[in-house]
Amino acid sequence: MTKRTDQLPPALPAISSVHLQALLGASALAVLWILSMSLLDEPLHVMQQTAVALAALALGGLAVLDAHTGLIRNRHNIAVGIAATVWVLASAFTMDGRVILTALATAAGCFALMLTIRTVSGSMVGGGDLKLIPSIAALLATCHPLCALIWICLSFIASLAFVSVLRVTRGQRGMIAIPFGPPMAVALIPAVLATESFLAASAI
Repeated sequence: MTKRTDQLPPALPAISSVHLQALLGASALAVLWILSMSLLDEPLHVMQQTAVALAALALGGLAVLDAHTGLIRNRHNIAVGIAATVWVLASAFTMDGRVILTALATAAGCFALMLTIRTVSGSMVGGGDLKLIPSIAALLATCHPLCALIWICLSFIASLAFVSVLRVTRGQRGMIAIPFGPPMAVALIPAVLATESFLAASAI
């Protein structure tokens, strides 16, 4: 009796529901940004528009993963970091070469700010969040450095709002640990709109 050699090929790994939700979250935030661009007083440069879209894709997907797992993994931060670096360099060629220094300074400043806050607050900001923030800040710096600062401030306001809701709905007291990814995603588009509105009003 001969053995059969026509074995079926191994099945492709199935996409987990969490990763599917992350894909939907990334797409939803990017689409919301595209729709929100009509609210801007003055249109952004296409490179700036795309930089925010990249930030939306990253934060939308990672917010879902962070909510499920409480982690933003190194491989995700590396991927976002590479994308941010490539886009900042591309923006320097199409917009202004000084955007590289602006992005580097903004990323370093935001990282230092978040590191200080993490040191003071303990575990409020996780290591994955801390590694992700410079990449998003660099992307937002292609619009304006103020945009990254407003984004961080709104992220903390959103996190405090989430904590307040949990206190009311669940009756929890004391320190409440929440993933910081969702607040960062929620704060992205309002930060861009607020920055551009402020700059437009200041130019009048």
